Amino acid sequence: MKYHAWLQKLICLLALLSLMLPVLPVIGLSEEMQAIYRAKSNTSFHLRPEPESRRWVEEVPANREVEVLEYHEGWSLLRYRNKTGYAQTDWLREFICLDPLNHPLPGFTPCTGIWTFSSSWTASAGEFTGLEMPEGTAVAVRMDGDRAILPVWRDETDVPSSSGSYTPFVPWDSAGKGDLIAAFTTFYNDSTGTPLARERQYNIAYGCSLTDGIVLNPGDSYSFNAICGPYTINNGYKNAKNISASGTGPGGGVCQLSTTLYNALLEVPVQITDWAVHSSSGVRYVPVSYDACVGNYTDLCFTNSLPYPIEIRAMPQDGALTVLIFRSGSRIITVKFGK
Repeated sequence: MKYHAWLQKLICLLALLSLMLPVLPVIGLSEEMQAIYRAKSNTSFHLRPEPESRRWVEEVPANREVEVLEYHEGWSLLRYRNKTGYAQTDWLREFICLDPLNHPLPGFTPCTGIWTFSSSWTASAGEFTGLEMPEGTAVAVRMDGDRAILPVWRDETDVPSSSGSYTPFVPWDSAGKGDLIAAFTTFYNDSTGTPLARERQYNIAYGCSLTDGIVLNPGDSYSFNAICGPYTINNGYKNAKNISASGTGPGGGVCQLSTTLYNALLEVPVQITDWAVHSSSGVRYVPVSYDACVGNYTDLCFTNSLPYPIEIRAMPQDGALTVLIFRSGSRIITVKFGK
């Protein structure tokens, strides 16, 4: 009897230890599984052999890059340091698509077309105090039934139906030469970047002049820094407010152009190859994790993985900064350039 009691205690102890110690995944996955995303951990957590399991495979510290093998709203399958297991999807941020043709960016809500104003209208929402947009201004919107929804900073607003007309994007896989396949708009006004708002506006317009009209053939790679940098006085930029230790620097504001371009690119299956956010809190003019920081140590790079050339158009429009992506050729949409 004593032997059996001792054996039962030993079995219970081993069972308890099995819950406390890390174990190898039991899901039978090969290390050769192809990742569909890269992401960063926004907190420290443990990979689990099964969702909600109390056992764990590997600890993932905060702010580490992981590979996403399967994406689900609740739990996703990850690989970190050659160990595979599940973690809550909410523990991840800053996703990069590795197969954008088959796996769009999680959580991203694309615009669906361009709204061209036929009468003046003021856009304001959330923390953005407002911008009056004259006749001819073109902005990217999302149609929801009869509603034209305009993203404004980290909020959105409805565009009055009487203020202009809507032209939908052409799906990238059926676009002809000159068709508009994607666009995105961000906003700034005379108070954005004060007391150097004018200098910031100048830098954005100057960056647009360097970016506008760029054509990329299939397989071509693009570097924002190679086109618009270096961000120096000698290269034509002015000192303006930026996100740095000093708070100002040559080229301040040009990240709003790179951010607007980045969001337009997310609407088509091009391959983002280099991208970084300003910080975990992002910038005010787009939602968190959708900004694109450029500078001495960061860049926005992508490869045209579409089967045809694309053309980038960049329009500052006095504060309604719109970046458009066309299938290269004669454009079928006429939009007004701001000053």
